[in-house]
Amino acid sequence: MRKILFIGDLNQYGRGYQRYRTLKEMGHDVVAYSHTYVSEPNKIRPPTLLYKIFWKLKIPLDDRRVNLG
Repeated sequence: MRKILFIGDLNQYGRGYQRYRTLKEMGHDVVAYSHTYVSEPNKIRPPTLLYKIFWKLKIPLDDRRVNLG
C-alpha cells in the first residue's frame, strides 16, 4: 500500500493511537512519531510547568523534538 508518516499522540488511550493502529491494520507502512510523552499503561504523567506556561501563552513547545529530524 502506501508509506505514511504519522505524527500524533501515541498514548494507547488516545484517538491518535487508534488512528495509527487502523492505518497499520489496513496494510499501510506507517512510520510514527509521538508529539507528546507516551506514558506507561495506567499512568499519565502530568504536563510540566514550562509546558503549561507555553500552552497558556499559545506558543507551541516542541519538547519531544519532533521537528528536529
